[in-house]
Amino acid sequence: MSAICPFSNSSVLRALVDAALPAWHPTRALYVGADLRIQDDDHEPLSSGSVHLIIFKGSNYLTVWEHLNRDILPRVGRVPLEAWGPHASHHDSGWLSSAEGAITQHYFDLCKEANSILKERGEPTKAPMHLNQHHALWNTQLLDIEYESREVGEYRPKRFLTSIKEYRPENQYRERG
Repeated sequence: MSAICPFSNSSVLRALVDAALPAWHPTRALYVGADLRIQDDDHEPLSSGSVHLIIFKGSNYLTVWEHLNRDILPRVGRVPLEAWGPHASHHDSGWLSSAEGAITQHYFDLCKEANSILKERGEPTKAPMHLNQHHALWNTQLLDIEYESREVGEYRPKRFLTSIKEYRPENQYRERG
C-alpha cells in the first residue's frame, strides 16, 4: 500500500517507534505530530490540519491514541487531555494500520474541504489528485503517560489518558502514587 504522505509509510512509523521505544515501559510513550496542508496551484492553502499520535508500548501490545485537528503547529501540549478520548488501537500489529488510517482519513477530509472551497470559487474540484500537498513530520518527543481503563459499550474496556507529561530523565525513578 502506498502512503498518502511519507511519514504515514509503515516503515517510517515502525522505525520511529522501534528507535524511541525499544522495550516495554509502564509509562513511556512516543508523541508524533504531523502537519498536513492542501494547496491550490498558486500554493495558497485551501485546508490544513494536524495529526497527533501517542504510541505506548506498555506490554508486547502497542496502544495508539489519536487526535485530529486544524492546528498547523502540532505539539502535544496544544491538545487538551480530555480531547484525546479512548485509545484507537491496542494490538501487537494493528496499531500501525490505526496510525496510518488516522493520517489517511484526515488527509481525505482536508481534500473534501479543499474541493468545497474550489467549488465555492466556481473552480473545478481536483483534490486529491491535482492539488499541491504539504506534509511534515513536525514533532516527536518522549512522554510519560498514565491511563485508566473504562468500560465503554459491550466490548472490551477502553484506555483513557489521565496524565501526559514531557519525559525527563530525572522522572525515570520518581515515586508513583
